Amino acid sequence: MGEGLALGIDIGATNFRLGLVSSDGVVLERRMEGVGRDRSARGIVSQVERCAAAVGYNGVVGVGIGVPGIVDPSCGVVYRSPHYPKWLNEPVKEMFEDTLGLPVVLDNDANMAASGEGWRGAASGMDNFIMITLGTGVGGGIVCGGRLFRGEKGFTGEIGHMVVDFDGPSCACGGRGCLETYTSASGIPNILGRLGEGDRRRIIDAAGGDVSSVTPRLLYELAKGGDPSSSLAWRWFGRYLGVGIASLVNVTGIFNIVIGGGISRAWDCFISHLEDEMKKRLYKESASFVRIVQASLLDDAGILGGANEVFKS
Repeated sequence: MGEGLALGIDIGATNFRLGLVSSDGVVLERRMEGVGRDRSARGIVSQVERCAAAVGYNGVVGVGIGVPGIVDPSCGVVYRSPHYPKWLNEPVKEMFEDTLGLPVVLDNDANMAASGEGWRGAASGMDNFIMITLGTGVGGGIVCGGRLFRGEKGFTGEIGHMVVDFDGPSCACGGRGCLETYTSASGIPNILGRLGEGDRRRIIDAAGGDVSSVTPRLLYELAKGGDPSSSLAWRWFGRYLGVGIASLVNVTGIFNIVIGGGISRAWDCFISHLEDEMKKRLYKESASFVRIVQASLLDDAGILGGANEVFKS
């Protein structure tokens, strides 16, 4: 499917993005919609189909779709999705192919983001790299020899569920102390829990007294405004991420790390703390090779990755 156009679709926890992409990686048209009330697999398929129909299928040779959760790309089944709890062993690829009438490539959303960054983003030219996405949760994709490494059954890359604190907070996966419980939007309350009472109260007061209103964006704005309590929260955030990345490097021997997702926009608030903590936990020789870069495609990463996987198939 190396010629023509592809639809790239990135399904997130609260919205989905759709793009019409040329074979040379140009996004010709973009759409974004909030996820409707019907969060069943068939409900999402129907909503996406209406959006795709508005863009049109003229010249489209296939559709690449990234979804959050555990996906087996070989059979197109979503075994489980933390943001769509009703999606259990759902044949999502088949549903989309039946509805759209086009060949579909289905994969984990972070894998698709990794594919996009490798094709047209910050990882272009890297044969080996690890992609980490920081958003509502933490996702990951591993590229070896220029191709996504999926392991058996497509379960590889669940970076957010590496344990960084074995007695830590409960995670949606059923475990405790996962990286995601500290370095995601949903993990912000746990980061605040590492602060002293005065620092924690200062941040919560800035959010109107409601801890659920403390978002990464608010923490970023407070830190950039010189608030020491928020800067301390980002220090803890960076340290936990550094611990996770050190483990990834030690296990894989891959030295290129690309960090994307919405929280990566707060790069300046956490990157130095990340690097300091990571270096403490690596051999000096390994640490000297590590290169950490910020993803460049932002909201287009999943769209371009989906299209790339269509053209490669």
